[in-house]
Amino acid sequence: MKNKCLLILLVVFLGCFTSGNAVAQTPTPSPSPTLNMIRIADCDPGKSLNELIEDEQKRGLVLDARPFAINQSTGKMRFNGKSGRVSVVHMNPFVYRYDISVAQEELVSSAVSDFIDILLPQALRSIGRVGSPNAMGTEKAEDQEKIVSSNLKELERRLNKFDQGNCTTPNDTGCTALSTMNDVFVKIRNSLSDETFKLITAMPPKDLTEGTALINQLRDEQANAYTTCTQAKNVNVTFTGYKITDQIDDLEQVQKNLENLTSLAGDLSDLVDQYFADDALKTYTVRCGGFNCARQFKIYAEAVLDLLRTEYQPTLDNRLQTWRQFQAMLDLTEQMKNKEGIFARTFEIKKKFELSAATISVARLKVKPANEPSQNAIRTAAPPNPASPAQNGNANHAEEKADDKKDAKKAKGEEPEADDAEPEPVTPDINESIQIGRPRFLVSGGLVYSPLSRQTFVTATGFTRDTQGNPVGDGNKSVVGFGENSPRRLLPMVFLNSRLASFSPASIYFTLGVTAKKDKDIDVEYFLGPSVSMLNERAMVTFGAYAGKGERLVPDVRIGDEIPESAGDAQFSTKHYTWKPGFSFSYVFSNLTKRSQEGGGATGGKGKAASVADDLKDEIRIGGIPFNLAMGLAYTSLEDQTFAPILGFARDRQGNLTNGQTLTRITGLSTSSNYRLVPLAMLHSRLLNFGRYSFYLTSGVTGKKDDDDVQIEYLLGGSVNLYRRKLFFTFGTFAGKQQVLAGDLFLGGKLDPAQKLFTESRYVWKPAFALSYDISKIMPGGSKN
Repeated sequence: MKNKCLLILLVVFLGCFTSGNAVAQTPTPSPSPTLNMIRIADCDPGKSLNELIEDEQKRGLVLDARPFAINQSTGKMRFNGKSGRVSVVHMNPFVYRYDISVAQEELVSSAVSDFIDILLPQALRSIGRVGSPNAMGTEKAEDQEKIVSSNLKELERRLNKFDQGNCTTPNDTGCTALSTMNDVFVKIRNSLSDETFKLITAMPPKDLTEGTALINQLRDEQANAYTTCTQAKNVNVTFTGYKITDQIDDLEQVQKNLENLTSLAGDLSDLVDQYFADDALKTYTVRCGGFNCARQFKIYAEAVLDLLRTEYQPTLDNRLQTWRQFQAMLDLTEQMKNKEGIFARTFEIKKKFELSAATISVARLKVKPANEPSQNAIRTAAPPNPASPAQNGNANHAEEKADDKKDAKKAKGEEPEADDAEPEPVTPDINESIQIGRPRFLVSGGLVYSPLSRQTFVTATGFTRDTQGNPVGDGNKSVVGFGENSPRRLLPMVFLNSRLASFSPASIYFTLGVTAKKDKDIDVEYFLGPSVSMLNERAMVTFGAYAGKGERLVPDVRIGDEIPESAGDAQFSTKHYTWKPGFSFSYVFSNLTKRSQEGGGATGGKGKAASVADDLKDEIRIGGIPFNLAMGLAYTSLEDQTFAPILGFARDRQGNLTNGQTLTRITGLSTSSNYRLVPLAMLHSRLLNFGRYSFYLTSGVTGKKDDDDVQIEYLLGGSVNLYRRKLFFTFGTFAGKQQVLAGDLFLGGKLDPAQKLFTESRYVWKPAFALSYDISKIMPGGSKN
């Protein structure tokens, strides 16, 4: 038994050990391929280019950096989270330098102010683009050969006869001078036949023409990222196989020999000039092939200098610079080999504000090299690419030197030269704005539906009814009837929607709707409830509670009751708030405006450079705003009641009928509600700061219209901020005006047909609570507390 237990433990241990090793040896999953992974060392990260771009279009904005792209911008333009994703694709760093900058501005929603206004009215250049390098090289080589054979060879044939002893007296001064010229001539003739100069006179090497063709393909501005990367890889591999350093060394040696040869030809020309300037020598004549040898030496020297100046030197400069460009291109591709984001770049933009407009600018700038060979330098080889990416490093170095030069001049107090002037701001070739975040508030307008009945009562002509409800009489009596009798309501309404939670693609909002209807007077009605955004937050669907004012008959009156002549202006209905379910569909019409940062906003005072500088500006704020001005809605238990003459049964002060069940003009309520919903302007003054939340002393003010007077009412209490010191909850006391009967009048008391009803107003204090939102604009950039 003991052995079995040990065996079981051993099996369990080995199983755990094996599984642990299996887990430990499980390979880490490779990262998902992205556009940033396209690099010269590996142009294929694992997905096709189209698949990668389609993936990015689903997640962010994609900008095509090619000059003639048809769809420059594709993908998403709105981002609901804390960052936006942007990709710049099809970049060719061998043609352009790309300056990518991002400037952010705060988007400010006009929702709250619009809602209140509604409620309260009022470097490289193409190599060999001209023609085929081989054809051009062949043509120029043949031309050069003709020049050499027709001019220099003939001159050499004549001057070679000088060696045959044409001087009658070898020791004469003139013969000695001509012999000195002849020695120089022999050196020049031997140098021209030197093997090193065949690097100039021969056809361009195959490597030179092939490398030129590769760079031409690399500089295709319309190639996609994969094509450009693959071509750059081919250039890197091909140029690695070239013996570029040896070629440069050989050509530099040719340059030295060419300088020596130029010096010899210049010396020979000077010797001839001195010969003819000497009175004793200029008459001494020796013939070479029948011509004056001294003059033949002069013509020969000038022909050699012309050949070197117009043919050899430009061709040498051209080939030497081309090989140096190849070397720089090789170095450049080696540096880029493992760098990501060169041909296509994806990056995240973190939002700076609750709702940001981020402008992405892409400027393409062709690099201008510091030393560009002249066009007439093109001879036997294909013309080099003076704006080649091989010289990017040189160009950038030249720019740095220029900056150092300008700084040095400024330090000495000297004025910069015209060439040293500040460069003009680069105008972006691509400008695109994206929205990061969602607005906190939206104003929408639409229709609200509620099963709350809508009834109005008027004086009609018809039959009176007996106690059993049967019509009697001749149908010509003044009776109580319906002006409108609808079992439901469908009204236009304006909504203020405050976002509570963000989801993709919809969000949840809390909605306050306000509308008004006119019966005998204007009644303001409300709609409260949650909303869901639709159609990219352009439409809102809301389910909630509808608070509407409805009419109902006074207690003693029924439909069909006869109205006595003594009733006069007596009313037979009262108004009161009633809550019912409601449903609405609304369309958002609030606008977003940019609040530019100090210094020029999106573009700045000096173009793109200024915008980048402005975008780097930020501020910190110590402490919080001590006061907040807000708009809100308060609920109070203070009754809303107004008095008016109504139809009813007359009663005494104890409520007993004094005239039986005979309708007459009595004192009654025209409006009767057990509570009030009141919009207020509120001032929150911070008393205690608890970090994220603070406690405020709040005073609110509102007004209501009774008859022809405007009554001012107040709310006093304490408040707590619920969201970023923007949304406040207040609990306190509401001081409101309430009507009471004057002149010892009482409810139900009989009034004469011409008797007026007198009331008086007094302040009554009742509990209340309110929700409000900050609308103050104390700080230019909005509150960031």
